[in-house]
Amino acid sequence: MKHRIVVFINFFAILLVNGVVVSVLSYNRRNGVYPPDADSTLIPLMEAYFISILLIILLFLAAISKAKLRWLARVSLSLASIFCFIVGVGWTTANHIPIAVSYFVLSVSLAYMTATLFSKKDFYVPKS
Repeated sequence: MKHRIVVFINFFAILLVNGVVVSVLSYNRRNGVYPPDADSTLIPLMEAYFISILLIILLFLAAISKAKLRWLARVSLSLASIFCFIVGVGWTTANHIPIAVSYFVLSVSLAYMTATLFSKKDFYVPKS
C-alpha cells in the first residue's frame, strides 16, 4: 500500500512538471523569446505530454506490480528516472531552466522512490 501512495505522489509531480512546461513556454512566448511567426511552442508541449504519458505508464506498472513482479517496478522506475534526467538535460538552455529543474527534481524523486521503497523482502526468491 505504501508504494502506491508514493506512486500517486509522483503522478501528481508529473502533472506539476507539465504545468511548469506550459507556464514557461507561455511566458517566453509573451515576452518575445520566440519569433512571433513561429509555431514552435507546440512541439515541446506535445513532447512534454508524450513524456508524461510514458512516465505514467511506467508508474502504473510500478503501482500494479505484485510481490513476485516487484523487479518490474524497480526497472520501470529506474528507466523513468533516467529518462527524466535526460529530458532535463535537454531543457538546460537560458530561458528554460525552470523546466530543466522540474525534470531534475522529478528524476531525483523517482530515483529516491526506486532506492528506498522496495526492500529485499519485497522480491520473490524461489526456494531451491
